[in-house]
Amino acid sequence: MNTITFVSTYGPHFRMNQLLSRKVIKTRIETSHDGLGYNEFSYQLYQAYDWYCLFKQYDCRFQLGGVDQIGNMRSGHDFISRMTNFEEDSYGVTVPLITTESGEKLGKSVGNALWLDENLSSPYECYQHFRNTPDSKVEEYLKIFTFLPLNEIQQLMEVHRSKPHEYAAQIKLAKQITLLVHGEQGLESAIRSTQAMFAQNIDLLHNLVEKEINGLSASVPTIQMSLNPELTLLDVCMSAKCFSNELVALKVINDGGVYVNHKKLSNPQAVLVFGVHILPNMITVLRVGKKNFYMIRWTNVDTSLRQEV
Repeated sequence: MNTITFVSTYGPHFRMNQLLSRKVIKTRIETSHDGLGYNEFSYQLYQAYDWYCLFKQYDCRFQLGGVDQIGNMRSGHDFISRMTNFEEDSYGVTVPLITTESGEKLGKSVGNALWLDENLSSPYECYQHFRNTPDSKVEEYLKIFTFLPLNEIQQLMEVHRSKPHEYAAQIKLAKQITLLVHGEQGLESAIRSTQAMFAQNIDLLHNLVEKEINGLSASVPTIQMSLNPELTLLDVCMSAKCFSNELVALKVINDGGVYVNHKKLSNPQAVLVFGVHILPNMITVLRVGKKNFYMIRWTNVDTSLRQEV
């Protein structure tokens, strides 16, 4: 039987039995078929030492995190105490995890994080994320993420429950958080992008700027294509992976289920041309059915071929 000897580079201040006694590690070792990898096992050591460095350099005495971080905080608190001969105080503060409707936590480790940096999560992504909050979570999120008075939230929820199809609570939540994170310009951009996609107004699509198009690209399946004189609607739909095969594509297009820049196009052999199907900001938005959007970003377009709509 293979054994692993663990040697701490921080001397006797971290003890193997202390780490093994942590509930999160103990549970993983006992219940996981694959066991616990070294990177996960040693994570507490690195986070503890990180807090100690912050303590030394910046007098950082508080660490804030979700309840799932309590073991890591405990390790950091113990390490700081031992390194200072128990003469200095440090405090860990935990808060309840924000979870999805299915109980899954929100965070980068599970791939559903929403970032404050607009280069990582655009204002449109922020707005849409909270605009799509399920009814079961919207009141909780309003109380956690906004500064709205509780009586205003209560009134808003009464309106929402009487007319749930209008999504008043979700829209208010999305506006409040986007405004808080991205400011007035970010909120205006998010609303403009949302209306461009869902208001069926080609002028709004036409006026999207590069930054807003980039924000949409992060949320809407997007491909880059080079325009050629014989490119058809069927070609574009297949390149954008709107359909699993051409037979399905032909049926849906012929039945009027495909829209190009919010206009129905039921001829699969229609050739796409600049100024009609390709907007001056070099995009085409395809919609299949009611909710499935795809975006094409065009390169090498000869604008001299422009035709008026």
